[in-house]
This record gives sequence, structure tokens and C-alpha cells, in this order.
Amino acid sequence: MWMEVEESRKQIHERIDQRFNDFILNTACGDLTEYLEEGVCAKPLLSPASMFKGTRPTAVILPRQGKVEAATWQNVVLAILLDCDSDPARHQRLMTLRNRVAGNFRWLLSDKPKNLRTPLKINEGLYFEGKFDTEALLRNLTKKLLEPVGYDYSGIAILLRTHKAVL
Repeated sequence: MWMEVEESRKQIHERIDQRFNDFILNTACGDLTEYLEEGVCAKPLLSPASMFKGTRPTAVILPRQGKVEAATWQNVVLAILLDCDSDPARHQRLMTLRNRVAGNFRWLLSDKPKNLRTPLKINEGLYFEGKFDTEALLRNLTKKLLEPVGYDYSGIAILLRTHKAVL
């Protein structure tokens, strides 16, 4: 009996967590039902970076552009940085941060690709270091770049593949 009660508690907690996650997503990013399909869920980029660890993206939803296909975390980050860089004021702020914001061992932004292990080209003379695990990649993106340049990422959602049970 005790095991059944614990299993019920677990299921109720999962349902409540899912309802809150849906509420947060809808509040932050609006109605995303048109982007959701079987095997895909969405999480706001505002979520803690650790929540994305072990997940696989399919696309990123940007407030101004809509859905941008992105099958890797590097492509997700690049799509967001390209959107950020499209604003002239933010472009200038990103250019100012080149060779000034450090990752673990290298600059996050550089003026040359050769200074980076996995350079992601944002613009001519503006490259982002993409050689990080998912959690570090997203934390570096949001905390070390987007926030300092004043880019509001609260409306960005990431579409993720969901795992299906194998019978």
C-alpha cells in the first residue's frame, strides 16, 4: 500500500510541475501550440540552464522571427546571437565585448575565428566560442552576453525532442 501511495504522490507532483511549466511558458513566450507537435515540447530560455542538460533541440522560437530550425545547441545559440546582432545598438555592444568576456579558457567573443576552438560566425569580425556543454553554453550566452548588451530573451522558447519509451 505504501508503494501505491508514493507512486500516486509522484504522479500528482509530475502533473502539477507540468501545469506550472506550461503556465510559465505561456506567460513568458505566449501561445506556442502552433509549434508543438508529437514528440516535441517547449521550454523558455529563462529556465535554468541546467534544465536543458541532456536534451536535444529541434528549433528556437524568437519573438520577432518565429520558428528557426536548430538541431544542435550551437545552432540555437547562433540563431539567438544573429537576432541580437541584427539590432545596430546591440551589434555595437557585442563588438565592444570582443576579446573582453572570458569563458573557461578562451574569450567568448573574438574578432578572429582562429582564436576559438569552435567558432560560430555572427558577423564579419564577430565570432562566438561554441565549444561548451549545453549548460555552460546557455549560461555563457544569457548571463555573459545577452544580459550585458541589453537583449531581452524572456520571450524566447526552445523546442525540444521528447523521449519516447521503447517497449
